[in-house]
Amino acid sequence: MQYGFTIDDEQNEDDFEIPAGSLSVLIDSISAQYLENASIDYVEDLSGSQFKINNPNAQTNCGCRSSFSPFI
Repeated sequence: MQYGFTIDDEQNEDDFEIPAGSLSVLIDSISAQYLENASIDYVEDLSGSQFKINNPNAQTNCGCRSSFSPFI
């Protein structure tokens, strides 16, 4: 599985909306089961800007942390 981010102008009726400052994060209902209790952080460091995801449901992660195998 892979994490993916897109900018969306519309919210589907089965999306979950999570306030994030002046923005909102939408998670589709299928992905939500794999992201329960996960945290998303935006960081800027010497290697650039990126989203970092800490997912306690992931059994394994790749080195870049952009994909995972679910524990479920």
